[in-house]
Amino acid sequence: PMKYKGLHKMGVCYQKLGEYELAVAQFEKAIIVIEELDEKFMSPYNEMALSLMELNLYSDAYRALNIIINKSPRYYKAYETLGVLSLESTDPQYKSNESALDNFLEASKIKPSNHVLKFRLAQLYNIMAEEYKEEQDYKNMNAKLSEAKKYARQCRQLKKTYGGAYFELGVSELNLCNKSSGIKALQLAAKYDRRYRSEVKRIIKKIEPFMNHCE
Repeated sequence: PMKYKGLHKMGVCYQKLGEYELAVAQFEKAIIVIEELDEKFMSPYNEMALSLMELNLYSDAYRALNIIINKSPRYYKAYETLGVLSLESTDPQYKSNESALDNFLEASKIKPSNHVLKFRLAQLYNIMAEEYKEEQDYKNMNAKLSEAKKYARQCRQLKKTYGGAYFELGVSELNLCNKSSGIKALQLAAKYDRRYRSEVKRIIKKIEPFMNHCE
């Protein structure tokens, strides 16, 4: 019963089964033992936050992540998960692209070799660029797209076959009116990750409306 890593892994199993309430219960058991033994194992806090987010319990998730940061400020995954919370929250109190950006940048500063963080930054900059595009603020749009390209390329350098890097690079290239390089990057995204194939086909099929601001 004091094997906190076993309790944690049971929580991960429930999490993968989509049983998020049971997952939270297991992570809480692991945390009780961790605190009793004064261990520095932060994974249960982080995974519990992810399960709480699935249950739309954002305030509890936010609290769990801040416990990690107070206990172990170099634990980059806490910042990454805070970024995901800010980006994907359905609660307007917690949804904020700026907060997501701050947390992803902090995580990337702590763990610069993590390709997923570079992908998340590229994706977020493309999302922010899209908002400026809708407002027809092309100066700020282009600035965000340049950042998206930068992080997509960094992601690609860290993991050459990561489909997400090519997808975000392709989106930014198309929005910067670089049609041929955009299509090439999107095709590589579909090649390396089948999850992007239908979306790539959709974009290429309707590429003119996607680039109508280039006129």
